[in-house]
Amino acid sequence: LTISVLSFLVKGGCALYINYLIINYLSFSDFGVWAILFSVAVLLSVADFGAGQYVLTTFTSKKLTKNEKDIAFSNSFLLICLICVIVTIVGGCIIFFTKLDENPLIILSLYIAIVYRIVVNPYGAYLQSQGRYYEKKLFEAISYMLSLIFIILGIEYQFSLMQLLLGMNAF
Repeated sequence: LTISVLSFLVKGGCALYINYLIINYLSFSDFGVWAILFSVAVLLSVADFGAGQYVLTTFTSKKLTKNEKDIAFSNSFLLICLICVIVTIVGGCIIFFTKLDENPLIILSLYIAIVYRIVVNPYGAYLQSQGRYYEKKLFEAISYMLSLIFIILGIEYQFSLMQLLLGMNAF
């Protein structure tokens, strides 16, 4: 309980301070772009279409054999792979039909960070199903602390909007 509460407080505090720093660093129009792109990236990264919930429900509601657990996890992984293909097609269409002034390497890196987050979602659900919720919260708190450090350094070294967005999503 202590780890969960402390992790929640650290994550929340870091998130608030990151927003404060970003609001003061970016112009109004850049902050609008930040908010939209970050929201889309977060939405895509949690859009597992129920795969994480499937893992959580399956592992907590039934006594399964190892083989049945492997099948359930494989099914969720297959769904995640399908989602990644869809995200790739949609992202490719957006890039193809939109003139972007950003470095293609930054855009590719942002895409990889989003796909990575999609792939690890079922693992968070697995931790919950095993009663290891505090570990999930601890990982989230650590990622927000690393994000805060990155944002502070990014502002210090005057990173671009896309570089800040990439770093935030990567952590």
